[in-house]
Amino acid sequence: MRGLVVVALMAGCGFEHGVASSSTGDSGADDAPPNLIDAPRGVIDAPPDSPPAACPDDDGDGVCNSVDDWPCGAKPASAPASVAWTANSGATAISITLTSINNTGLYAVAPAATNIALTMHISIADTACPSGCIDQIEVGWVPPGTRSACVFDNTVSKQSGYTGTYTGTIKTPSAAGAHDLRVALGQNYSCTYNGATNWWDGAAPADNHTIAKLCVH
Repeated sequence: MRGLVVVALMAGCGFEHGVASSSTGDSGADDAPPNLIDAPRGVIDAPPDSPPAACPDDDGDGVCNSVDDWPCGAKPASAPASVAWTANSGATAISITLTSINNTGLYAVAPAATNIALTMHISIADTACPSGCIDQIEVGWVPPGTRSACVFDNTVSKQSGYTGTYTGTIKTPSAAGAHDLRVALGQNYSCTYNGATNWWDGAAPADNHTIAKLCVH
């Protein structure tokens, strides 16, 4: 009789058809999606700052117009503080010092075809003539390469020479751009003898006779 009861109990513990079993006790349903979904960022990054606008640089030298003290391209090397040379096999010696144009020293910026201040200290020793030579100190712009004026035009004593300071004006070139002020020795009877208007030697002085630099702007 006891054996029949055991069989009956085991029959009552059968599994329902179609229902999967789980050894872990899970319900068998798929995991639900996460309840929290990342929200869009509340703050959106602003675009990066634009680079600063390039400053005006009309002459293309990399220096802004507002601070460019030489608006004629790359600033050249300064003229030397002293220019000296000899002529007549060493019998004539000339020295030019303390040059200043437009009251600014060895560099200047000025408008075209305008008179600007010019000063220089001149020293001449000349023993090439029996008693005294008539000498000129000629100046002019390169370019164009023509003589502008004579800053000295007088007889130089063979014994004592000449030392003095020129103070006057010179007219700037009519063309814009960079110009050298160059100096030369003349030994004519006068600066304008027989209508002379150009260099006594007939050609513009070389670069080593540059005494100042000008930017016509």
